[in-house]
Amino acid sequence: MRPGDPLLSAVVLSWNRRSDLERTLEHVCREVSSLRGEGDFARGEIVVVDNGSTDGSAGMVRARFPEVRVLALPANVGIEGLNAGLRAARGEILVLLDDDSYPLPGALGALVDAFRRDPGLGVAACRIDGPPGWWEAKWPWHRVEPGAEVPTFIGCGAGIRRAALERAGYFDAAFFLYQNELDLAARIVDAGYTVRYLPESRFVHAVSASNRTGLREEYYGLRNLLWIIWKDFPPAEAVWLALRVMAARAAYCVRRGDLRRLWAAARSVAAAAVRVGGIARRPLSRRARQTVRAYLDLWFPPLIPWARSRLRPLPWLGR
Repeated sequence: MRPGDPLLSAVVLSWNRRSDLERTLEHVCREVSSLRGEGDFARGEIVVVDNGSTDGSAGMVRARFPEVRVLALPANVGIEGLNAGLRAARGEILVLLDDDSYPLPGALGALVDAFRRDPGLGVAACRIDGPPGWWEAKWPWHRVEPGAEVPTFIGCGAGIRRAALERAGYFDAAFFLYQNELDLAARIVDAGYTVRYLPESRFVHAVSASNRTGLREEYYGLRNLLWIIWKDFPPAEAVWLALRVMAARAAYCVRRGDLRRLWAAARSVAAAAVRVGGIARRPLSRRARQTVRAYLDLWFPPLIPWARSRLRPLPWLGR
């Protein structure tokens, strides 16, 4: 860390959500300003990556928030835009935000304290409050002890130690969006750091209605998860886990009667298979693979018990 560099950098990735971004920056600027009274280690900066927006987002930020650094990209490059912001940021603690998420009072201070206390902490997986029915609301927060190791984090509110990120490598640009966090978390654990739940650092995900479709999430989320499995596990185990995940997603779509989502899942599997030969496999440590298995066991439990509990209510299967 060079003299004068901030300890903390809040990096916001944005695409065509001008009003959401404006609200987010109002919260983030207030929180970063509150850190500046805590001494030499409390300097902070805010970096906004405009991922090729066409709604005037970058101009709004420059006009309304002159203290914020703007990195305007010519096109939407997905998660690679966040990589660009992380590389441009100067802080030792990197806070990840979406344009529709923001920290609650005290969240950034809690992150600073956590990274100071634990030099082995690679990622602080913060508590995310989302609307009912959204992904964050489904996360089993009540089953996780504060400070416990967790398999992943939610990218709209998390802290990453720069040293851990640089050692593990940045987000995989090929993913574009979804499941980027699980992939990076496994590599950070493989690099010798931990990913821990930090509930005292709380963020709100307002979940903008703009630029959001369930089919896009189905396509990219499943495709990228299959790529992670293929990268991280021995071939025989990877095939079995991939079949388990695909069967679980198909059963979910059938149970809901959602044929459009089922078609998106099928397209996702095809896209994953087309590129699987070009994906570099990586020899992760057993501990790192266990973090991915923990995630899969949580969201895609072994098929037979899951099928028995979830599919039995279907009328054509009987009671």
